[in-house]
Amino acid sequence: MLDENVAQMTILAWSHQVGSRLNVLSYLNTVERHALTIVMVMMLLRKHHHAQLLLILRDKGEGLFK
Repeated sequence: MLDENVAQMTILAWSHQVGSRLNVLSYLNTVERHALTIVMVMMLLRKHHHAQLLLILRDKGEGLFK
């Protein structure tokens, strides 16, 4: 798994690119290919209060939390 610094840099990149749901899903797909789990990203997003991204990630990953 990637370390927290890499995850934070990824989230920072997202925060500058978010213009639509499609953009965020595109970034999330890139992250998944690099084995950064949705759960880890969600924890970091919650910690950093990126509420809009957190909601989108929750929607994409809700199958993991049933």
